[in-house]
Amino acid sequence: MRFPRLRALTAASVLAMLPVYAAAAPALPFPADEGAIFEDAALRQRLYPSATVKGFGDPSYAVSVAVPAGWQAIDPASKAPMPGGAPATMRLFRSPEGAAGGEIELQVSRLPQEMTADDWLAIAVAETNLAPIASRLRVGPTGPVVDRLLRAGKAPGATIVRLFALKDGDRLYLLSCRVAEDKYAARAEAFALAVSTFQPLRPTGSVYAEDLLHYTVGAPGRPTIGHLANWRATSPQGDLAPGINGAVFKLMGPGAGNKGQQLVGQITVKVVQKAENPGLTPASLVEFMRDDLVATGVTLGPIEGAADFHTKAMPQPGAVARAGGRRGENAVEFRGVVLQNESSWYTLSLIGPAQASNPASFAVTRRALEVMALEAHPGR
Repeated sequence: MRFPRLRALTAASVLAMLPVYAAAAPALPFPADEGAIFEDAALRQRLYPSATVKGFGDPSYAVSVAVPAGWQAIDPASKAPMPGGAPATMRLFRSPEGAAGGEIELQVSRLPQEMTADDWLAIAVAETNLAPIASRLRVGPTGPVVDRLLRAGKAPGATIVRLFALKDGDRLYLLSCRVAEDKYAARAEAFALAVSTFQPLRPTGSVYAEDLLHYTVGAPGRPTIGHLANWRATSPQGDLAPGINGAVFKLMGPGAGNKGQQLVGQITVKVVQKAENPGLTPASLVEFMRDDLVATGVTLGPIEGAADFHTKAMPQPGAVARAGGRRGENAVEFRGVVLQNESSWYTLSLIGPAQASNPASFAVTRRALEVMALEAHPGR
């Protein structure tokens, strides 16, 4: 089985223009105590006024961001982004000193598959020669956001880049702040304010880039599994075994050449009734998931895992696990989740491409498993 590559998800249109990194340099910090920058709101508004950007003539893309007073606003002739296409620039703000004195660029992409902002940005940066300095995650106005400080080039002509990615449904907003390294100290405050004030003015209200569908498992209580719309559900005929029901979810993608649709990832869900299957534990269920994959020809390495995983819908302790392996010529990864309520165990077993072999497919399949675990409900 060969895992096809998903459509490119990249921010290379901006990042590729930066010089190639060729030498190590001392780390730079994020500004200390960014939350205290200009607590005087009137002074901040005078020095860093808030700008409203309505991209592509579509008010649904409107965002606001604080930028230094006197910076030139450049509106490119961009069209709204297409799902899976290149990011589209909404506006570029440039220092009166020119690009070397500082730029803040607003871009937006459309995600054809659900993935996290952190994974998206990691994939985009990996396609460049930007060198990491610092990175952090936090909660933004529409969910988790990622904030990275990077360096391009070498002294004396290096560029410092601060990238901030925020996901809103299927929209991925990218704030790219960049300046010559010898001027970063003077611009760090402006970049911090841009990052901390950036927000969509008309959020989509969607948590995921895809619609969330619900599959009802034919088990007592009729539990449901929430899954992303790009994953197709198939139900086994009858019970898998006494007191065990389940379903298989598959993500298909375009194959190489003219091979048509090929399997990208597969998640097998089982609901195990405790009364008919006594004596099970999270650890033993992880081993059962592993054994099921080995029986199909997958070779797996040692299991890495953690106990006491749970969700809001199923607060009793479960487990998560992973293992690298191979299926024929393909590097693969197994990820498993065990959940439970008073009457049943729930196992979710993913087999998909390894991160090193296909980072985009890895990010999409791993995220699909996370969504299923978060959206699994025990029913009545």
